[in-house]
Amino acid sequence: MVQSIREKRRVERSERYHKTAEAFLGCIPYGSSAYSFFTTLFKPLYQKRREDWVKDIIIRLNKLENEGRIDLDELAENEEFNTLVIKATRLAEENHQKEKVEALKGIVINSSLELLQDKEMFDWANHFLKIIETISPFHILLLKTFQAPGDIVRVKSIDLGSEFNSLQTKTVFFAIYPEYRDRAKLITQCWKELHDLGFVAFESFEDGGHMPGQLNKLTTDFGDKFLRMIRSDELTSN
Repeated sequence: MVQSIREKRRVERSERYHKTAEAFLGCIPYGSSAYSFFTTLFKPLYQKRREDWVKDIIIRLNKLENEGRIDLDELAENEEFNTLVIKATRLAEENHQKEKVEALKGIVINSSLELLQDKEMFDWANHFLKIIETISPFHILLLKTFQAPGDIVRVKSIDLGSEFNSLQTKTVFFAIYPEYRDRAKLITQCWKELHDLGFVAFESFEDGGHMPGQLNKLTTDFGDKFLRMIRSDELTSN
């Protein structure tokens, strides 16, 4: 019932918006035809994002229910879960970036598994949804990289040279991802923002933070919790 009322209000707001836009564009030469062209072009894309999102979420939740890990009927009656799904769906509709959409799916999936048992889960999930809205795929890549940088270096067989004991964080990152060197300023800013969020231990992207002969984990407990919350592939694979 609550969800249907919210949906009705959303539709009403959308209809008012379209009427206002049409009236405004009617005052501009070719305005109405331009508006019709715009909505015809972009509405299918918006709908496709929503359909793809809903389909994938349903498949994942059904799999978890078939495994006896969740009860969809119980979740459907839970207002907190409905709130998280509505917020995550809105954000997914607005995003084309795969990393962020997958992070949103992780929030929904992990919430479905823990929300009914963990009283704090809604607050964490709701907070992380707000963070996902503001960050970029580079933020997520940085976090994943420096949660276990040594493992990535070994898997990619990267030679960090003779300066291993005094490596800067940014040196390690661009050795792993040389294709992003031209965006160094942007990525440096992303690192600073991760520190402001409490996700990484060092503010400067030029700090080392590594022990001699060893690349240390640079994510905080808070950053690790965020990464756990946005991961879902291992929960729904096989």
